[in-house]
Amino acid sequence: MTCLLAGCAQVGPRTASGQQVVDWMATFRSGDLRLTCDTACSGAWGANRRTVKGHYDAQSWNDLVGAIALVGMRVDSGYFYLGRAAEAMRHHEAAQTYYRLALSTTFKCAGLVNNCDGIDVPREASAGLARLARAIPATPTANTPARPAEIPARLRPESRPKEEPLVR
Repeated sequence: MTCLLAGCAQVGPRTASGQQVVDWMATFRSGDLRLTCDTACSGAWGANRRTVKGHYDAQSWNDLVGAIALVGMRVDSGYFYLGRAAEAMRHHEAAQTYYRLALSTTFKCAGLVNNCDGIDVPREASAGLARLARAIPATPTANTPARPAEIPARLRPESRPKEEPLVR
């Protein structure tokens, strides 16, 4: 039964650079968790889907991430769940990464048989990216004036010593 739940051929989740994950939660928070198991894990993923969906519905984000990492099945819904968990836990950059991976991965839950558990992954991942775009302030560019709080105190005009006019 353990082989079925963990995936017999699974090597586990990896980092974006292909390294074995030691601390899956830290790797998740950084946006570096990659689901690497393909069809070899489909039985384990199928057996685990109800648990994953239960954690999602209960908003039990840590448990959801753990259940996804346990199987490591590379599928759009897995990345969507990671994106939603990261967004809820305020790891916005990680959430953007996982939502993008959900949209770009070749393994789709809505294939020949729909295993998406009622979630329209492309629509929901796109909606997540839109929410994050509104939540994450844009990085100031050379043409965008920085707000005073973003300017180091030593560079703010009010913190510079006043210069006395030159008397001739």
